[in-house]
Amino acid sequence: MKQLKKFIDHFRPSHHIMIKSWFATTFIVVASLLFISLGAQVFLKNYFLSHALTRAENNTANTAQAFENALSFITTRFVDICGTTEFSNKFSRIRRCKNDDYIKLNSDLQDTLHDLCVSSSLIRSALITSKTGMVYHNFSESLLSATDYTLGNPAESISGITVLAAQTSPFLDQQTVIPIAIPLTYMENTTIVIVADSVDASDAILFILLDAGMVRDFLHTYSERSSEGAYYLTDSGNLIVNASRKNSDSSDSDALHPLPVRKNSLTIEQDDAYLILNRIGNRSLCLANLISVDQLLSSLRTIQHYLYLAILVVLLTITVGTLIASNLITRSLSKLISAVSAIENQTYDSSQILTQSDELGQLSKSLDSMYQTIQQQIEQIKLERQAKYNAEIRLFSEQINPHFLYNTLEYINMEVYSNHTQNASMMIQNLADFMRIGLNFGGELISISKELAHVQAYVNIMNYRFSHKICFTSDIPKELLSYEILKIILQPLVENSIRHGFGLDNSSSYLDVPSIKIEVYRDDPWLYLRVIDNGAGIDIERATQILHTGTDGQKHVGLNNVYQRLVFFYGETVKITFSSIPYYENIVQIRIPFIYPIPDFEEEHH
Repeated sequence: MKQLKKFIDHFRPSHHIMIKSWFATTFIVVASLLFISLGAQVFLKNYFLSHALTRAENNTANTAQAFENALSFITTRFVDICGTTEFSNKFSRIRRCKNDDYIKLNSDLQDTLHDLCVSSSLIRSALITSKTGMVYHNFSESLLSATDYTLGNPAESISGITVLAAQTSPFLDQQTVIPIAIPLTYMENTTIVIVADSVDASDAILFILLDAGMVRDFLHTYSERSSEGAYYLTDSGNLIVNASRKNSDSSDSDALHPLPVRKNSLTIEQDDAYLILNRIGNRSLCLANLISVDQLLSSLRTIQHYLYLAILVVLLTITVGTLIASNLITRSLSKLISAVSAIENQTYDSSQILTQSDELGQLSKSLDSMYQTIQQQIEQIKLERQAKYNAEIRLFSEQINPHFLYNTLEYINMEVYSNHTQNASMMIQNLADFMRIGLNFGGELISISKELAHVQAYVNIMNYRFSHKICFTSDIPKELLSYEILKIILQPLVENSIRHGFGLDNSSSYLDVPSIKIEVYRDDPWLYLRVIDNGAGIDIERATQILHTGTDGQKHVGLNNVYQRLVFFYGETVKITFSSIPYYENIVQIRIPFIYPIPDFEEEHH
């Protein structure tokens, strides 16, 4: 796993021009191919959808016409068979048939029923129901005992020759059939049988039972497989039979609509499908073809697959070509990279210069020349920077207020003279701590704990001079106490709080116990140091002027000194801000980059 991770890290795209070249070239080609592909797909989708929908409409119309012809043939055969005088005589007997005449009459009707059954391959069987409760059928089929006049269909649904919804056969085979109900009545004065307008006006009903499976097969025989969806026979939008090749969800039939009276065909666009309706003859019966957009666009899928395959071939070709081309230059670049790494690790020597005379060889020689020049300049800059910083440190040391030392020593002398030896000793100890920590053996950085001790020593000295009037506290997380910052940046700010905030130098009065608090906290990537007091307040405009110019017409160098040294050491990201609520909370906040690791606090204090 480690070797695999190393291999992956080594071949990151950001590390190799060869990979970058491949990515750039591939991106351009893929973007172009995708743009062309999307445009082509939008065009082809509309084109294929339009043509496929036209084929589906023609296919549905042809299938509906074929089924209409089949129904017309069945109707014609019915007229031929039942329009004879012989059938009229038999029908007049059906009207008056008693139980004792049933067997004889049913036997006489066998030829008629047989002729009806064999008149079309779609017909499964035929039977006649009479109002007297008799059912006449072929002897070859066993009838269920419970069979009513309309075979369970509402009487109002039968009007003239009517195709009824698919139902279970009334015979014992229990097959699914589509009944064609023909209500018949006998005209006494003409002795002929005619088709009645309603069940109430009829004397008997002839049911021609179409085989639902045969009807489905018939519809699909006359249609193209690519242009057919789910076939339904409907009557005024009501489902007659589901004639699709597979069982469809019930939601499919819910999507059916009736065909407007004056239209013979209609195409309705739905969410992800099209519903194509075609009237069958002059009836309200119609053929519905519910075909999905995916099926209409099935031929487009094949083109898309070829398109994706072409994109893949192009990508592979580009990959091989780019790798071969870029490998010609990456060998020399790898050597240059090794030379740059050697410069970074300070192990570079002139033997790593490329000897070839092309552009990369010239670049290698220029790199070596640049390296030598930079090394010389770095040494010069180091010397100049050290000299400048030493001058800054000396300047700061020279700016320590001599009156502070003079007054402190004078006060120590007075304490000794007054025989207050303990106070004198403590002041000498704090002065020694103040000077020792401030000098820090010439070091530039100091831990926050020592910087805090430096401020504490200064406050202790001031408290001895002014009768312990100052309350000094700090709030610093333990883990930050060992963090190193530039030395002597908090003491000048505390000195400003005492001199200008509390007016203790001139014995001015103040409202509350003088309090100074130092807070330090980290908010990556910054470290914040805050000096907070409850003095007379800060003139923010004046303080900002002193911060950047070092003076406001008077001698104020401490704040500017701190800012200039911080900027010199940390850079221009250093920021000092002020906020002031007089006699409540005045804040000087320093923000510096958090750039050094935190050493162990316990080790730092051993």
